[in-house]
Amino acid sequence: MWNSVLTLINESYIIIALSCFMQYKFLSFKSAGKAFSSLLSFVLGAIILISPFINLAILIKNKHKLKNKDFKSKYDSLYESLNYRRYPTLGVLIEPCLSQLRILIMSIALIYFENHPYFQISINNFLVTFILIHIKWWEVFADKNERFF
Repeated sequence: MWNSVLTLINESYIIIALSCFMQYKFLSFKSAGKAFSSLLSFVLGAIILISPFINLAILIKNKHKLKNKDFKSKYDSLYESLNYRRYPTLGVLIEPCLSQLRILIMSIALIYFENHPYFQISINNFLVTFILIHIKWWEVFADKNERFF
């Protein structure tokens, strides 16, 4: 069950993040539908904010279990493409967290700095450059094709 939940959250993370941050700009409690939508955005916002750190905690706490079949069936979506067999280091295990944080910061910049396009471009340029350096330095992904951003 957890592998399916984590896969759903991780694959749709950018859509959930953008949707939540757009909803925060138009919060309203005037009708039952708007109130429900606003409250739901707070719940999803909490999920997207804690998700990177939960993923990181799972991987760090259980890094000795990464080759265990039971653990793999439960949390494989977190580390299936990582190069953890060759480099079982923190630099490799932190990648899912960094990727989600990059998406989170990018989403915030796109939604809330809409009147500052140069600032949006510089933030996104910095984030992409950072993740490229991280991916190459630590050789994070097992498949060489995934190393090309």
